[in-house]
Amino acid sequence: MCDQSVLPVMSKIFEHLIHQQLTVHLEKILHNSVFGYRRYHGCLTALLALTEQWKEDLDNHNIISTAAIDLSEAFDCLSHDLIQQKLKFYGLGDHCTIFNAKLSPFSPSKSEARYCLLHVGRVLRGVPQGSVLGRTLLNIFINDLAYAITQCRIINYADDTNIHCSNKNVHAVEDNLNSDLANVTTWFIQNGMKLNPE
Repeated sequence: MCDQSVLPVMSKIFEHLIHQQLTVHLEKILHNSVFGYRRYHGCLTALLALTEQWKEDLDNHNIISTAAIDLSEAFDCLSHDLIQQKLKFYGLGDHCTIFNAKLSPFSPSKSEARYCLLHVGRVLRGVPQGSVLGRTLLNIFINDLAYAITQCRIINYADDTNIHCSNKNVHAVEDNLNSDLANVTTWFIQNGMKLNPE
């Protein structure tokens, strides 16, 4: 089990202020396949987008193939180094020094043992439990997953991903889906994410 960071109340208030400012900037950056934790996006809009795409494919007499992917401990696996690189790539790295402090390798963490003890330890992965910015950081982190897909379409909601493709030829559908499943698996491995085997 990964260590979990615990945040003080003042930190949460500060995070709300940062989150409000980031939201406007991120709407211009986040891929249209990212539905989790966004204004006017959600589980329902993700399902509507998915079913509309499938309806269009069926109307065109295509065969549809889909794969549902779930991540294990997504928030606990986010690499601080990769988050900082992605923040910088999306134009936030130099202006958001708060993230450097937030993602410091010496954040307070909670270890689970027979009794819960608080201690200061080295935390290199994960976002703090209960963090308002954790959801935003997950969206930033997972945003470039959509660019790993070459043959299929993708819908992402938090730690759940659906890739699907269609074609009139069943072998083309199978080949395209398998190709992009390999791409997605490679992306998850390269980004330190764990697939849920169940």
